[in-house]
Amino acid sequence: KWEFDKLPPLTKFGKQTLSVIGVARDIRTGLDLPPVFRQGAVLSLSQPIKATLSTFTALNAMRSEKVMHRIDALRKADPAYPLAERGEVFFSEHGGPLTKHEEAIRSNLSKKIPFLAGNQRGYVTFLNDLRFRTFKSLINLFFRGRNPTDAELKAVGNMVNVFSGRGAPLLGERAADAMNQVFFAARNATSKFQILFGTPMYSKSPRVIAAAASIYARALIGAGIVYELAKLGGFSVNTDPSSSDFLKLKFGNRRLDPLGGLIQAAVLMNRLATGVKTTVGGRKVDLRSGKYGQEDVPGVIGKFGRSKLAPLPSTALDLLSGKDYVGNPVTVKSALKNLIFPMTADDLIASMKEENVPQARIMEMMSLFGAGLQTYDSNKRNAPPSGMR
Repeated sequence: KWEFDKLPPLTKFGKQTLSVIGVARDIRTGLDLPPVFRQGAVLSLSQPIKATLSTFTALNAMRSEKVMHRIDALRKADPAYPLAERGEVFFSEHGGPLTKHEEAIRSNLSKKIPFLAGNQRGYVTFLNDLRFRTFKSLINLFFRGRNPTDAELKAVGNMVNVFSGRGAPLLGERAADAMNQVFFAARNATSKFQILFGTPMYSKSPRVIAAAASIYARALIGAGIVYELAKLGGFSVNTDPSSSDFLKLKFGNRRLDPLGGLIQAAVLMNRLATGVKTTVGGRKVDLRSGKYGQEDVPGVIGKFGRSKLAPLPSTALDLLSGKDYVGNPVTVKSALKNLIFPMTADDLIASMKEENVPQARIMEMMSLFGAGLQTYDSNKRNAPPSGMR
């Protein structure tokens, strides 16, 4: 507050305006519980016990701000915390500057709204706790009996950040913060490509490489177990990397992404590399055919970028074009609903309108913890626009 009071009037007005606008984004994620299957997906799959402990810690923090601060104080009192600071592990500050927020939380006004405030506390506490547990275990396991150098600490810290949806900015911190006004979660989207390209393993230190490889290996094993259990439970899994349904759990008209957005990045990379797209109906489209009216490579890139827009830019573009990014018609009423209605609530309502089966309840519960859930309307060609995550 002291720093804010020193700012010029025009700067104050700009910051207050952005804070009001940011509430719309916070409402869109306002029903979410700790993001186990969103930013925490890779680390949760590789370290399910740590993720479970972090989830219970986050649910405890949702009770009150006092509890959250107590949890923060215990973490900062841990002997390993100074190492995490030297390693530049990102720890979100609930109510602090926007540069210290998680990307899904873009307004300090939201902490004054009781329901949103509780969810935000759970959101940031889960990621802070999971990052610290992961960093601490990697240091203890791979640097036992040897003090890591500052370069190694920063490499491990960056690794933890990337694996938890905090990708390194390509154009610096200021540019990253500016992009977050336009895109829903620019760093999170960037982290998916960094994971797929193996950037956490880019190091001269064998210990850092081994630490990153252990996360990759355990995450693959964890994902394999999830998919095998899903098949036993009656779900089907698409294995065509050019299809939007690639590696999604499918049951009836429902699709669930348990990998926190990695699937979308992998599908985009495959389509760009092969020039082939498989539609929801199973039809193959040659993206490089040059046929008039047929989808092409720039169209695929544009559609992907549009799906990642923040609520306000996305709504403005929908109203200007008359259609959302998957081609469904948009009215002022539907646009306002998508602007102020929580994504998870939208997903749950669409899912509950379908058949009432145990598999649906499982998918809906995972959706509450951040998994992307879509329900295709059998009377329409396209899926509902509930996939900004």
